[in-house]
Amino acid sequence: MSDNGVFTHLNLYKYFMDAGEHRFTTLLYFSEGFKEYRVYFKNGRVSFVQSSDKDERFGEFLIFTNRITVEQYRVTSEKIMVEGKKFGYTLIEEGFMTVDELYHALNEYMIFMLEKVFSLKEGVYANLEFEKHADIPMDLTIDYRKAIYHGIKANNFFSLIEHHIKDLSLAPDFIVSVEEIFKVLPLTVEEQGVLEWIDGQNSISAICNYSDLTQFETLKLLLILKLCGFVSIVEPADSGVMEVDIEMEVEELLKKYNSKFEVVYSLLNAFDPLLFEKMNREVFENLKERYDELIREIDLSAYGYIDFEVFYRNLYIYPPNERVDRAKSFLESVLQEVIFFIEENCSREMSDSIKKAVYERKD
Repeated sequence: MSDNGVFTHLNLYKYFMDAGEHRFTTLLYFSEGFKEYRVYFKNGRVSFVQSSDKDERFGEFLIFTNRITVEQYRVTSEKIMVEGKKFGYTLIEEGFMTVDELYHALNEYMIFMLEKVFSLKEGVYANLEFEKHADIPMDLTIDYRKAIYHGIKANNFFSLIEHHIKDLSLAPDFIVSVEEIFKVLPLTVEEQGVLEWIDGQNSISAICNYSDLTQFETLKLLLILKLCGFVSIVEPADSGVMEVDIEMEVEELLKKYNSKFEVVYSLLNAFDPLLFEKMNREVFENLKERYDELIREIDLSAYGYIDFEVFYRNLYIYPPNERVDRAKSFLESVLQEVIFFIEENCSREMSDSIKKAVYERKD
């Protein structure tokens, strides 16, 4: 890590990576115009962030977030000036906050400040000698990769993504285990879902299409995983079949079965809507043990149609060259369960009529 120089938002994360990976105890200084930030590292972990903006100090943050009153802030400030104690510990001594409240507030403040640092566009930096900072409220550190996660997630520099992910046809692949990622990054449920499709075969573009996040948020997450050293971006493994061809084949297959499910919906729902609802529920309950992941958010309530986007997203847990066969097996099982239900719950005449209409339906 050089002692000083110029930074932009395209390379700011590198200083965190250097300090973290080498477990430095150091102080990084960043300046953009009149804004100045000092990021303290202790053994490669962020221990505090200090701003030149008085409105961004810890005490002011506690007031803005309604954790303490202005009067409590004044009393605490006066006492630390006289006794030279840390701000956070004085809040506890005065009974204005508990240890647990202070810990969570400081953690939130650290993340708030890191987001401010990563919002800088360009300026100068310096790697300074670390000196113990008397104003640090408590001993608390954050993993440098968690700092990068919050910093990039909170900001919308599209050029950062464009600079690092230039080809959406490439595929992310894990360098570490998913469990190791969970230990460091506080991923949301939607972000955890993105990890299910990272296998070195699914392209970035395909992952974006079937993510529950927006395309931009998905790209940000993939970039964070790359910059943190959790995934690499590689050429997709050769599955023998183009992704787009697989998708089209599954779509055509689903159309064929949806036309049959539509017949069942029209006839059974016209006769007894409650009976159709019962069928819709029991069919997928019976298939849950065999096709747990494929059934997620799948049913026939939308006029007998299975939604293609939901269905294909569920198929992403399988390698591309298995998806068509998996889809065919699942859809045939659904149809068999539907026919079995009709035979068990309808009159012989009605059952024969529905089955005839289903099997005569053109594929």
